[in-house]
Amino acid sequence: MQDLYITQRLTIERIAVNEGDFIARLVNTPGWLKYIGERNVKSGEDGQAYIQRIVASPHVRYWVVYLKDPRVPAGVVTLIKRDYLEHWDIGFAFLPEHNGKGYARESAECILDELFAGDEHHVIQAVTVPHNAGAIRLHERMGFQFDKEIEHEKETLSLYALSNDKHGIDRLTHSFYALFTNTRSEVPAIEKIYSLCVPSASIVKRMHGSEEKYTLDSFVAPRKRILTDGTLTNFEEWETAEETIIINDLASRHSRYRKTGSLEGREFTTEGTKQFQYKRTSEGWKISSVVWEDDI
Repeated sequence: MQDLYITQRLTIERIAVNEGDFIARLVNTPGWLKYIGERNVKSGEDGQAYIQRIVASPHVRYWVVYLKDPRVPAGVVTLIKRDYLEHWDIGFAFLPEHNGKGYARESAECILDELFAGDEHHVIQAVTVPHNAGAIRLHERMGFQFDKEIEHEKETLSLYALSNDKHGIDRLTHSFYALFTNTRSEVPAIEKIYSLCVPSASIVKRMHGSEEKYTLDSFVAPRKRILTDGTLTNFEEWETAEETIIINDLASRHSRYRKTGSLEGREFTTEGTKQFQYKRTSEGWKISSVVWEDDI
């Protein structure tokens, strides 16, 4: 694992002893005390001793998440091999003023990308108390799925899990949705669809009981035109819910979406359903078919 990661908004660094004051503040926030527990860290010196124990353990890794501008510590992402779990457990905690801004997801997904890039980790787990609705919501947004409830030290915990296959399919699907974005005068990267799909992929639009069927080539050309000639502007589409089934080298996904934009000057918001089919290739997971239908 790396000591340093950089994302669009954040710098993520392996924790250092000089962050004792920050740790002392973080572990005494209401959220930490309620959902994680008392750590008896009351001062910067206590925080330094806490960090030293973390650094000395081969089973615990902490990264401090810093905002880029101004550079201030906002929270932590943790990776812990707990003796009561089969796989490593990823976690996160942020100061109250930095909650709700997407920093936890941005930093945790950066760590997950590297974890699943190698061969060491095939599953990452996440454990939380059942009443921590915010953490559960974030786990689900990152693709984690509820596994079961477990008992540890007379406490009931909710266990979630994410496989490298599920993570890869999640990232692939989100990349597909992002192909068509032209908000903030962005130029849509629709040609990237060829790298996301197998060459023979089929795309089907269902509407009022009829179907329009496309190859990749016949799908790309008209959409590139309307997304760049002013016909469809300020367009964005994103997934709102999903259910994924993976069996060996094949997978399917029932995906709900929402999209907004302006079509010929008329603003709209629409929801609908996409059905994805995937296959594992020598280059990883690829999309083999997409069927979509807007809600009537």
